[in-house]
Order: sequence, then C-alpha cells, then structure tokens
Amino acid sequence: MERPLNVFWSFLKNLKDLVVSVKIGSAEAIPNGAVLAQLSNSTFEVEDNKGNKGVCTLVEKPATELLDNEMSIWAYCLNTNAFLFIKEIINNIMIDFKNVKHNWEVDNDSTQSLVLLRII
Repeated sequence: MERPLNVFWSFLKNLKDLVVSVKIGSAEAIPNGAVLAQLSNSTFEVEDNKGNKGVCTLVEKPATELLDNEMSIWAYCLNTNAFLFIKEIINNIMIDFKNVKHNWEVDNDSTQSLVLLRII
C-alpha cells in the first residue's frame, strides 16, 4: 500500500515560502524572516536570517517599527493594486486588517518572494 497523499502540501509549502518581517526577542528587526510553523491564526514560529528562532504575532507595522516578538506580512492585492498587511492566516485564506478575506499564493522570482492576494 502506498503512503497517503498530504492534501495540505500546497498550503504548507506556501506557508514555508513566506518572507516575513520579524523581530525575535531583543534581536534586530529584519525584513526577510522565515515561517517555521503556524501556532494559531496570527501566531507563528519564525526564524530570522541570523538563526534566531522565536514565536511572533502578526501586526500592522513595517519592519522598522516592530517591537519584540512581532512580525508582519506585506502583501500585494491584485484586485486593488495596493499593498496591505495581513492580520490572520486561516487554511488557504489571508485576512487583512480591514477584515477582507483573500486567496493567496507566493510568487517567487530570482530576486524576491511576494505574496499575491485575490479578494474572495
């Protein structure tokens, strides 16, 4: 018998591909952290580019304004041609700080990763 298919593979792969701004503890805030695991709708285990790991909560702030154990996701909405911050991730849906729900995908090119949103 073959191993069962993981139906959440695409979602988990996209989550791992997210580039997030993080400030882990008293470490320096950086704009290119990585998500290791999702702990709740707005709380994630993350790692910065210096190897620091911690648990951070999503906030509506640029990297330069993050406080200890905060993170942010800056995403581009294709419907409105505007950038916005993400408040929650529930399954394959991202919710912004105006409570608008979006389908999302991570677009990777050779220079950066960008979260692309479409309003549901």
